Amino acid sequence: MEKAGMKKISRAAKKKKRIRLLVFILASLILVFAAALIFNLVFKVNNLTIINDTVYSDEELLSASGISEGTPMLFLRQSSVSEKISFDFPYVESVLIDRAWPFSATVTFEPAVPKYAMEISEGSFLTVSEGFKVLSADTSYEEGLVPVKGIVIDVYKVGEKLRGDDNIEVDLLNEIIDCLRNFSLYDRLTGVDFTKKHNYVIVLDNTITVELGTSDDLDKKFDKLKDILDRNSQYSKMNISVRDYTAGRCTILDE
Repeated sequence: MEKAGMKKISRAAKKKKRIRLLVFILASLILVFAAALIFNLVFKVNNLTIINDTVYSDEELLSASGISEGTPMLFLRQSSVSEKISFDFPYVESVLIDRAWPFSATVTFEPAVPKYAMEISEGSFLTVSEGFKVLSADTSYEEGLVPVKGIVIDVYKVGEKLRGDDNIEVDLLNEIIDCLRNFSLYDRLTGVDFTKKHNYVIVLDNTITVELGTSDDLDKKFDKLKDILDRNSQYSKMNISVRDYTAGRCTILDE
C-alpha cells in the first residue's frame, strides 16, 4: 500500500512539474509576442533616406519593396526586400539597409551595370552585370560590353545571379576574373573565349590575345602573364601563351 501511495504522489508531482513547465513556456511566448507587438508599434521608421542610382524611380522601388515611413524597424530586412524586387527590377544589383535606431533608416539601391555579353548559343546572348546578375536575354547586345564566347550556361533566369553550382563554367570565369583583379589586369579585359575547352582564351586591350590552356594553375599562369606584359610593355599587339607557365611564349605583332 505504501508503495502504491508513493507512486501516486510521484505521478502527481511529475504532472505538476509538466503543468508548471507548460505554463512557463506559454507565459514566455505571450511575453515575447507582446514585446514584439509593442516594439513594432513604437519603433517605426520616421526618417527614411533613399539612395538610388538605378534606372528606376524611388517610388517604383519603394512601392515594390513595401518600405515607407511608418514601416516597423524590425520589418526592414535586406534579404526580404531584395527578394521582392529582384525579378521585376533586374537592373538593381543589390539592396543595402542601414538601420539607425530607434527611428531612422537608409535604403540604398545599388545599380546593376551591364558588363558581359555571354553568348549561350549562336545569336543568343545574356547581358550580365559585374556581379553576374542576368539583366536580359536577347539576340544582340550593346557595344562596350565584354563578349564571352562559347560559355556553357545550363540554368539562368533574368533577374537572378548566375550560380556556379548550376553552371560550372561560370565558376571558372569567376576564377579568371579574380586572377585578373589580383594582377591588376581586370580593367584591360576586352574579351573571353571558352569555345575550346582545352584552351581558354582572354583578350586584353582588344589587341593582346592570351592563351591560358586549361583551368589548372591559373595563379601561376597569370603570374607569368604579368611578367611577360611588364617585360614587353612597349608593344601593344601580342599573342601570348601561358599554357606552360614555366616558360611562356610571346609573339610580337607590332610593325
